[in-house]
Amino acid sequence: MKKNLLFLFSAMSISVLAQNPIPNPGFESWSSGNPVNWSTSNLPGLFMPVTQSGDFHSGAFAARLEVVSGFSIAIPPSMYSASDFTVNQDYQSFSFYYKCNISATEHVNVQATVKIGSSTAGGGGAVITSASNTNVYTHTIIPITYLNQGANKANLSFAIAGNTMNIGSYAIIDDVVLGSGTPAGIEELASSPDLSLGQAYPNPATDMCFIPFSLEKQGQAKIVLYAMDGKIVQDVLNENLNAGRYKAEINASGLSAGLYICKLSSNGSDCYTKVLVK
Repeated sequence: MKKNLLFLFSAMSISVLAQNPIPNPGFESWSSGNPVNWSTSNLPGLFMPVTQSGDFHSGAFAARLEVVSGFSIAIPPSMYSASDFTVNQDYQSFSFYYKCNISATEHVNVQATVKIGSSTAGGGGAVITSASNTNVYTHTIIPITYLNQGANKANLSFAIAGNTMNIGSYAIIDDVVLGSGTPAGIEELASSPDLSLGQAYPNPATDMCFIPFSLEKQGQAKIVLYAMDGKIVQDVLNENLNAGRYKAEINASGLSAGLYICKLSSNGSDCYTKVLVK
């Protein structure tokens, strides 16, 4: 099995409500080039990075996010809930089907945010890398972590981001669902043959937190903390280390509450873990 998403699930079981609260979750309805109830980075007449796709998982359509050319530069696509939609319980996960073909310098950011009124109550997200490129629809379920219970609003977002954008890179998204119950068989990407990254503690963090990691061989080790929009919020470590076990420190005191992704890179391999800040 490939280990190339921040969160992957095998042998999963999850109960999904018959009434999915996400508006237009299968992208069947479109108006003026945009999926109804979703906002996009489209500028009609200039560039359209998000388009209706007849390559669907179910129904008749899906949403295609593609890096396009505009003003002689690469324009990345983004698609997000046009407004917060109402939820009536603390959903434990969200899922979707996807296909993608992106470069090694790009990634697909996926995020759900749940709220109590206008205040963030929790969220969940994934980073899809080029190692996950697939021309077959792949089902992904991502857990939602709560800072506070009692959510009554939610929003979702999908985007392609990266340091270097390549025109023609794309992801197709379909059948987005909020689910109740706890996903079974969670397999979190936390290791590779050459290195491993453990769980942060304490988690949630309010001040300092620590992440154990290990290297199988000597090399330059780099640890970076990302926000769910793909932006680097903290350079945690960048040192040449011998093979062995170590502990990295993250100062969470200046970070906004929410979910973050910690990435360890060394000797051409990467691994990830999540950090929740309260």
